[in-house]
Amino acid sequence: MTRAVKRISKRAGVPLHWTGHSLRIGLASTARKRGRDGIAIADQGGWDHNAYTGLT
Repeated sequence: MTRAVKRISKRAGVPLHWTGHSLRIGLASTARKRGRDGIAIADQGGWDHNAYTGLT
C-alpha cells in the first residue's frame, strides 16, 4: 500500500511523506475524536490495550 501511494503521489507531482502506519494512526485518531471506545480502537489497530491508554 505504501509503495502504491508513494508511486501515485510521485506521478502526480505531489510530495508526500506517508507510511502504512499513517492509515492506522489516522483511523485511531478519527475514531477517538468521534467517541469510539479506546479498547475497540486498540483491537482494530492491533495494539496492546495498555500501550494506548490515551485512547481510553
